[in-house]
Amino acid sequence: MFYENKKYHTTKYNDLFKAIVFSNICELDLYDTEGTIFNKSECESNQDGILKQGLHTALVKHWDHLLQLYVQFFASDRSQEVIVSMLNDAEFRQTEDTFMPYLAEGSRILNEQMQYDINHLYIFI
Repeated sequence: MFYENKKYHTTKYNDLFKAIVFSNICELDLYDTEGTIFNKSECESNQDGILKQGLHTALVKHWDHLLQLYVQFFASDRSQEVIVSMLNDAEFRQTEDTFMPYLAEGSRILNEQMQYDINHLYIFI
């Protein structure tokens, strides 16, 4: 979808999108919800450095793990114990805790850039 709409976005937005989605997101200045900059070395070591490959790769890995949990759940007896075990899955929790803040911040940055571009549309016309 990005490549279909690429011609409608500014070069800055397109470059930012590629940097966040397909490149090392740890190279960007990203902030947590309290306004503190993310630690670059922590970002790069997060889940064996997957964020250095961009959010796309990290998301695919996360979705693959969710699919594995889904398959395991429906192959199980779906007891209370199994449900609790899957909801507390260590890899799922680690992803939620360590990866999702980068996804949220990357989305926020892209939204801000798009809003800026919309507000300054007259420059591009």
